[in-house]
Amino acid sequence: MAIIYPGPHPQEIQSATAPFRTVAGVVPSVPFFEMLRNFDSGTSGTDIQNNYIGDAFTFVNSAGIAEYDQTHVQSGVNAVKLNSITSNINFGGNFDHPDVSTVGHRIWVDFYMYVPAGFDFTTNTGSLKFLRFRSKDLDGTQRGALDLQIKPLGSATQFRMMREWQEALGGPVPVGGWEYFGASDVIQTDVFQRYSCEIVLDHNLQADGGSSRVKFWIDGNLIVESYLWNTLLNPDASIFDFLLFTYWNGGAPANQSLWVDDMKIASGEVSSAPAWFGGSVV
Repeated sequence: MAIIYPGPHPQEIQSATAPFRTVAGVVPSVPFFEMLRNFDSGTSGTDIQNNYIGDAFTFVNSAGIAEYDQTHVQSGVNAVKLNSITSNINFGGNFDHPDVSTVGHRIWVDFYMYVPAGFDFTTNTGSLKFLRFRSKDLDGTQRGALDLQIKPLGSATQFRMMREWQEALGGPVPVGGWEYFGASDVIQTDVFQRYSCEIVLDHNLQADGGSSRVKFWIDGNLIVESYLWNTLLNPDASIFDFLLFTYWNGGAPANQSLWVDDMKIASGEVSSAPAWFGGSVV
């Protein structure tokens, strides 16, 4: 049995069998959606949010801070220049996609990022929101995000991770509420690096018989494989949104920029892991 998904973005669905949110363990054998963005359809120097055709649903809510640019490009003509502005707390943006990813499914994210030397990731919370997977229950109640965050360059551990709402709903969390990972030199500056993330969706931890898992790679090297977080918080929940960065807690520390290129996002079964994914899927 399947529920037809009346999503607002049918052009992001890759096949006729894809627009389904499955129930009763029935899972399509193809990707539910696949979003591929090389950012070459825009004009350098223009705001990406205004390009509703080539890069629709990409860096939503990023007006004035995400633009096509040719200064640093991984491939093709353009990359996206993300501008941090001290007068604007926003940074990065949403990647809207169909609400079809639920228990038993996986989401893959893959992109290249160029961080210039001296880029300041400082916030008043100790880390900057980086990769965010937001969930909601079937009735629409939002349940926060699985959150991978970046600490200032050169920190003893470069990243940390947490799951909003997990502790509030009675789930176990590490001491202090965070999981820390990544050596101090894992982010290389003045060069594009490939960032890959796979999350396995479940409301139960593997320790409780579930399959929830988070894996994160840089340049194909596994940085963390975590079993501490419920990627979903209820059996009927789904991931409805992905964000690359979000905003600066306490305000942006400086006027500065970094670059992102070749952004790819997909959801499906493990058997349908995209060929473009930069991590090792098992």
